[in-house]
Amino acid sequence: MSFAGQINNVLGEFLRGQVAVILIMCVYSVVGLWMAGLEYSLPIGILSGLLVFVPYLGVLLALPASAALLVGLRHLRAQYQASDLFES
Repeated sequence: MSFAGQINNVLGEFLRGQVAVILIMCVYSVVGLWMAGLEYSLPIGILSGLLVFVPYLGVLLALPASAALLVGLRHLRAQYQASDLFES
């Protein structure tokens, strides 16, 4: 096997492993947040799972990004509920 073929095999295995880690982290995060009773467990879990792709940076970015997403979604929900109150 040529050197380029070996590189292709190793990179392919790495990417398949990363996709497996992303899927596992998404499932664990969504299930854990859902069991904790968080309303927006699905988008936050998916976001935190995707951010795991970059090994150390993903962990550092997942928490603030999840918090920002949660605040934004709660704000939108509050605006939607407030607009319903004014229409009634």
